[in-house]
Amino acid sequence: MSRGLEAEGVGARQVPMRLMVHGVQRTGSMSRRSALHQLGFHTCYHMASIMESQNMETDIDLWIEALEVKFDGKGEKWTREDWDKLLGRSQACVDMPSALFTLELAEAYPEAKIIILNRDADGWFESCLGSVYKTLNLTFLETVQSLYCAALNTRHRAWYYPELEKAVAWFNKSYKDVRDAITEERRFEFSVKDGFAPLCKFLGVSAPLVKDEETGEMVLAPFPHVNDRVAFGSRVSKTKGQRFKTANSRLFAMISKTVTLGVMGYGGYILWKARLGGRT
Repeated sequence: MSRGLEAEGVGARQVPMRLMVHGVQRTGSMSRRSALHQLGFHTCYHMASIMESQNMETDIDLWIEALEVKFDGKGEKWTREDWDKLLGRSQACVDMPSALFTLELAEAYPEAKIIILNRDADGWFESCLGSVYKTLNLTFLETVQSLYCAALNTRHRAWYYPELEKAVAWFNKSYKDVRDAITEERRFEFSVKDGFAPLCKFLGVSAPLVKDEETGEMVLAPFPHVNDRVAFGSRVSKTKGQRFKTANSRLFAMISKTVTLGVMGYGGYILWKARLGGRT
């Protein structure tokens, strides 16, 4: 099925899809994106790709359509052609919202490898509370209160005060589903603490080297570490500020869709609560 919208003019795939990384928010996905760029995977689609895009509205429209197909049963199942319209310029994808579609993307691109980006579930939850949940807060919604209906605010409040048990259950289930569906030969378990060596071996690429300042010898490059909590907050604040400056007739639609995507993506655990049997 051909979609009516195209992200940044992408039609047919322009580069091969080589890799999907299953790692939800706050699992080191920004570090992984930087590492993959160092290894020649251009580009690596990430939530930041949406925030940085000059055509953010189009990307958001397509992601929301994909979310509605999967979780609401609206429309037909996406095909490889459909995904190409959104990800046709990307050789890899990591982070939300693509992590919600790891299995669908693995089916659409059987030639691509799968990396499972691991992190302790309890540590992940604590990190979310210290970054994601604090930056997308009620103050932000109140700033544009007139643009939202009561239902959206209610939805946001329900997500903002998550429960550890259900959040961790959603987290663990998402990883189990991928492990159960993807063969061991195709997938690779990884943590950002593992460094470049095992990652490069799995991907079949050369490990990046840097010159040791003391010995003058070429040594294995350190794995990048980016997007700590301060950086995350700064990125979100900057993006929100830029968006508010573009107040025009499209502001309502754009902000509404951005928040919807944020709730369904960065608040991914709400999908467990609302749709996967985790209701209170």
